[in-house]
Amino acid sequence: AAQAFLARVRGGTSFGDAAAALGFSADDITFADQTPQSFAGETSQQVAQAAFGATQGAVVGPIASPLG
Repeated sequence: AAQAFLARVRGGTSFGDAAAALGFSADDITFADQTPQSFAGETSQQVAQAAFGATQGAVVGPIASPLG
């Protein structure tokens, strides 16, 4: 599923639209108030490093983590 999501986004579908198609809201995919440490606590260190290490607007992943 993650690979299919990534292919949609890289194919031109907006991240928000691709997420909405899977039942996620804007609140589910927006982490503006997060710090790397708090995000790692909610996800994993691997996910936080990828998310905060990416340039703004970049799409990274899928990232192997305890979440799947």
